[in-house]
Amino acid sequence: MWKTRVFYDVFLITPQGEVVYSQKHEADFATKLLDGPWHSSQLAQAFRDARMMLEPVISGYEYYAPSSAPALFIAAPIMVDGKFKGVFAVQLGNELFYNVATDSTGLGLSGEAAFAQRDGDGLIVTTPLKHRPDAALKLRLNRQESQRVPMMKALSGEAGAGMTVDYRGSQEVAAWRYLPELNWGVVVKMDGDEVFASIYQQRIVMLGTVLGLLLVTGLVAYFVGRKISIPLQDLSRIADEVAKGNLDKRADESATSEIGLLARAFNRMTEKLQALHGSKPHQGAH
Repeated sequence: MWKTRVFYDVFLITPQGEVVYSQKHEADFATKLLDGPWHSSQLAQAFRDARMMLEPVISGYEYYAPSSAPALFIAAPIMVDGKFKGVFAVQLGNELFYNVATDSTGLGLSGEAAFAQRDGDGLIVTTPLKHRPDAALKLRLNRQESQRVPMMKALSGEAGAGMTVDYRGSQEVAAWRYLPELNWGVVVKMDGDEVFASIYQQRIVMLGTVLGLLLVTGLVAYFVGRKISIPLQDLSRIADEVAKGNLDKRADESATSEIGLLARAFNRMTEKLQALHGSKPHQGAH
């Protein structure tokens, strides 16, 4: 479909909250997450949650100042001999989400995919929209407004399709579902005027459009879930070995995509962890 980067950056954080490794070396590198300039960021919150719960956590999706862009983090504790030794974290890139949201292939002139997350009693859009390219983390719908759009149904865990209204108040034919990997909802839609352009064929067009939208939302959910979950499962397996004290374990660096870059960054983090604990340096990848 597209060549996209799932991961934007990778971090190694000490038990005290100091970022001792960052692939990008942005403004958050070599800072302290507990009392430094980014102590209220979602990365800092993910670190605190992982340290407290001693299990992987996913942060909220918010604007992240060091990257000058929206960001979401996945953080996991590093345990050696049952003791907490730090946190490794990955920052998800926005390219995957934005590509899915802006690709209207097979959705006619008005079709689009919209993503959103809860914002208090309402919702906030997380990706650009066809009619609002600047919508990501800027377009908010309050409780009353959000109750009129199908996105709130998606965020409530419902999956369905039918005639409804969109964020502009226009009639639309839409399909919606929940994405548990991100705690987001997705709505794929087409304007009703385009769907019913030929009044004599509206029943056939309506049925075909609904079935098509259901298929597209299923593919979107599957694609996003696989793109995120599979690489993280592989990394989690290696991280589990490291957490059990096997600091010689290394991720497979043979992939040519961004996964290979992430694997190399993860291996460098593990080598950094070895150095912090005075372990013998690793001599080769496993």
